[in-house]
Parts: sequence; C-alpha cells; structure tokens
Amino acid sequence: METNITTQPQKKDMAAIFKIITFLALTVFLHFLYDFTKYQVFSIISAIDESIFEHMKIIFYAYFFTNIIEYLIYHKEIYNIKNYIYSRIFSLIFLPWVMILLYYIAPVIYGQMPSPLLEVVYAIIITILVGISTEIIRKNIEDIELKKNLIILTTILFFLTIFLFASFTHKKPIYDLFAVPKTNYLTDQGV
Repeated sequence: METNITTQPQKKDMAAIFKIITFLALTVFLHFLYDFTKYQVFSIISAIDESIFEHMKIIFYAYFFTNIIEYLIYHKEIYNIKNYIYSRIFSLIFLPWVMILLYYIAPVIYGQMPSPLLEVVYAIIITILVGISTEIIRKNIEDIELKKNLIILTTILFFLTIFLFASFTHKKPIYDLFAVPKTNYLTDQGV
C-alpha cells in the first residue's frame, strides 16, 4: 500500500484510475461547456475556440476541479495540508506545458492527422498521458519538504497562470507562441 506524507499511511489518494477518469471527463465537459451554454461566465474556464491555448486552459481547470473533488473525498485523511495543496498547485502550473510537449509529438513526426476521428482519439490519449505525467510530478513533489521560496514562487505562478488564462480568453496575446511577430523591433532596426 502506497504511503505519502500528506495522508495517513493506511489510506491512499483517490484511486489513480478514478482520478484520471475524472480528469478526462472534466476535460471533455469543460471543452463543450461554453459551446452548449454560451454563458460568458463559463468562457473563463471553458474553451471558446479550438486553439491550443484554450485546450491548455481547459485541462488546467479540469485538473484543478479534479483535485477539489479529491480533497472533498479525502480531506479528513490529510495531515500535511501544506504539501497536499502545494504539490497540486505545482502540478497545475506544469500541466499545460506537459500537454504541449506530448501533443506535438505526432504533428512533428507525422504532420496533420488524416481524419477528425483519429485526431479526437489522439487528443484523448494525450489527455490521459498528461494526467498520468502530472500525477507523477505531484506525487514526487508531495513527498518532499517544501521550502518557503518554492511555496512563494508556486503561489505567484499559480495566480499568474489564472490571470493569463482569464486575460487571453477574449483577447489573444499579440505575440503568438508559434507565429513570427508582424513587427519586430530588432529586425525593423536592421539588427
């Protein structure tokens, strides 16, 4: 039986399979929430288009809500609340970047998916792998003593992530991740 410092040794975290299924289900739910309701309030946590950014946002919030569900189930068994919370916040910060790293494997090797069905199947597989990878990160962070500077940095990055997701939902950044900027000060100056 697995042990960690945040829950009593005789108890386990939410079953790994149930947690990944919950994460996947919430990801699908958040993917379509805004489309089905058209309520602006849901646009902050749901996808409003098919951009990679919107998918980063929905998996972030799907994992966030998955951890809230986990807390509601196991809150009485937690005896190191600091590590419990910060291991999950730390994982949340890395989750969208893990998604990008895993998602772009097929496009780099094979190019565009040959069918929409294959693209959906691939996205589901990647979402599951993102959940598993994030849980590995979380479990390792949870088992170490967190220093104050890591807690402060994690908190700042967590709120900065939420701020950016909210800000870029309706106004995408001027500098796209993969696009060459239309104006570049250095090249415009002949540098």
